[in-house]
Amino acid sequence: MHLTIHDRLVLSGLLKPEGDFLTIAIQKDIKAKVSIDAATSTGIGMVADGGSVRWDDAKAKEFDKEIEFTPAEIGHIKACAELVCAQAKVNDENFELIKKIKEA
Repeated sequence: MHLTIHDRLVLSGLLKPEGDFLTIAIQKDIKAKVSIDAATSTGIGMVADGGSVRWDDAKAKEFDKEIEFTPAEIGHIKACAELVCAQAKVNDENFELIKKIKEA
């Protein structure tokens, strides 16, 4: 799945805050795959500003990433996206990612 910096940050927020052992194990694997390391953060000029994070969009395009998820991870990501939709919690921040997930 092709993910932007924004997608990677938002995806972590779509995951469930708690669950059974297997759910949390899958989520830890997903988070490890989408994490943004220090080199990437520096490379895009990422800064925390109060309660938000910003970066240079032009530089961020260089750090888009094709991420291979296992079938279990894809299934979990889709289930989390469906839950957000069912709870009517889709917003401008997560819309494009949820659309991408539904198309995967």
